[in-house]
Amino acid sequence: MKNLSVKYHYVRELLKERVIGVEYLSTIEMIADVLTKPLVNEQFEYLASGLLGIYSFDKRTECERFSK
Repeated sequence: MKNLSVKYHYVRELLKERVIGVEYLSTIEMIADVLTKPLVNEQFEYLASGLLGIYSFDKRTECERFSK
């Protein structure tokens, strides 16, 4: 429990000194969700583009891509 207390007070100190900041982020914008939750295709593509820098997903299957 002591480690948690030390970390909590350290973060509070950093916030007070404005070394770090806290801002609201809606669930739609949480990039970590792409790694932790099942998502519909549109949400997955949106988040993966932010995380991986991929801006276009090929809709063809792997077999279709390599059959040519």
